[in-house]
Amino acid sequence: MKKIGLLFLLALFGFLVACSPRLSQSSGVMQQENSEVQKEVAHSLAFQYLTGNWETMDAIDEGVFSYPDYDFIDRHWEAKTAHLKPENLTKQLAGTDFSFEFRSGGWSLLKKGELVATGQNLNYFLHDEKHLIACEWDSRIVPVCWIDGEGKEVYTLDAFPKMFNGEVYALVSSGESEHSLFQGDRLLYPFKAFFAGDQPLLALEVNAEGWWIIYRMMIKEAPWVVYYLIHNGENLSQKAGRTDVFELRRIQGQLFYFYQKEGKIWYHFGGQDYETEFEELIHDQCCRYANYNIAFRDDFFTLYAKKDGKFGFYRADIK
Repeated sequence: MKKIGLLFLLALFGFLVACSPRLSQSSGVMQQENSEVQKEVAHSLAFQYLTGNWETMDAIDEGVFSYPDYDFIDRHWEAKTAHLKPENLTKQLAGTDFSFEFRSGGWSLLKKGELVATGQNLNYFLHDEKHLIACEWDSRIVPVCWIDGEGKEVYTLDAFPKMFNGEVYALVSSGESEHSLFQGDRLLYPFKAFFAGDQPLLALEVNAEGWWIIYRMMIKEAPWVVYYLIHNGENLSQKAGRTDVFELRRIQGQLFYFYQKEGKIWYHFGGQDYETEFEELIHDQCCRYANYNIAFRDDFFTLYAKKDGKFGFYRADIK
């Protein structure tokens, strides 16, 4: 993956293109998460048909439907990145061992006055009373996360470290295909995952039930790409007839993911499983097809899904 830097930027560009009309994959710029133990509360979704009646993904015409309000997109992005502004970072780190310095050429992270990390664009930031995580991918050949000042390479734009109950959970990569999940310094789960030209590691979440990872691998026969959902070391991808698992994330603090089973799309939300009317759902596409990925916002998301053999554009709201 010698050109991974360029490919990551292309993937990021694809995200930004999708972000303007429909806000594709999760931004990767994350606000601080509440790491307190929260009980999973079951929620269901209401799917609203918006437009479309396409036979194939190639037939989808981006100009058929009305784009969301651009001011809304700007406000949404502003809210997502507000905690990364220098003045807000200074407030957040007041009284801790860490501090940021910002200049025209980039940023510097100091621990007790000693330089521990530098970069050009801060893309991800998380901290609590004990730990600090800062990640950058814009100008790196391979994305790097600094955990309490120690730099670690990660082959991902989405599965960045998380905190839960005062512990840091981080996916760390050694080369293109060797990956490991750590809880602090303790190795939890080593595994292999390779995806040519793009990121193999798609999501990491932690809650009171343990840790969850989604990653993907290329294979030499149809369906060509296999997705794995790992929960506390157990592979849930093929559990109870599942054939596809994707879009692991938190929605309103609750664990969420989609999966395919017996020809239908299902979703897991707040500890419960729900069947939808969809046969297929577009996800994790790159390049021009990234425009059709699921677009998550704060309280709803949009998606392209196939129902009765035809693709349509839908909005999903939490009931």
